Amino acid sequence: VFAASGANVAFVLALGWAAFCFLPKKFRILTAMAVIILYAVLCQGNPPILRATILGIAVLLGMLGKGRMSGLRWLIYAALLLFFVNPLYLRDTSFLLSFTATWGMIVLAPRLEKNHWVRKLPQHLQTAAAVTLGAQIATFPLLIDMFHRVSLVGLLTNVFILFMLGAVLQLGLVGTALLWLPILPLAFFQAACWLLQISAGILNFCASLPFAYYWVLNPGGLFWLIWYLFLAVMLLGRE
Repeated sequence: VFAASGANVAFVLALGWAAFCFLPKKFRILTAMAVIILYAVLCQGNPPILRATILGIAVLLGMLGKGRMSGLRWLIYAALLLFFVNPLYLRDTSFLLSFTATWGMIVLAPRLEKNHWVRKLPQHLQTAAAVTLGAQIATFPLLIDMFHRVSLVGLLTNVFILFMLGAVLQLGLVGTALLWLPILPLAFFQAACWLLQISAGILNFCASLPFAYYWVLNPGGLFWLIWYLFLAVMLLGRE
């Protein structure tokens, strides 16, 4: 859980931002940067964490100024920076899945949010569902190629489990920060443990449902070409 995905950086950033609420804005921003950089170091160069750290720093820098810049452009900068640091990242599964999923969240999710079926969902679930679906669509060929199976239940569980694991991460970090105190940290660790057990129970139940996931053969390069060309046509227009 500690280095599961780039989403953890968002939870760490939220925790750091709240913890230093008493500081002036500029110092609060610099401190929040230091917190997520420290977290990235602790995760020992995990590509999704590095990608999210670069984007998190971009968000914080943006709070210092008045201009705006495309999130997609920052995503490209993050990919180029990591490529220059280590070109072999292009063969890393987590690197490919992280950047492809984030592209889906940035580019596809806003369009999916306007979809007729998504708009039928309760309002507080529409964005979460669109983001999950956007990431799944963007990574679909990669998931087949790497894992040879497709998860149908993941479309549902991703929306809810992400927040539970984020809470586990934050509870664990708070407990770790309070280790110098007697007994008190144990309460945070115990709460995190209970949340992990609940998450495991929910996921095991969902995985046991009929058609939760199914195995597929790798359809080859032609499928990749057709899939991403179709997305390009949908995004750019048939003309």
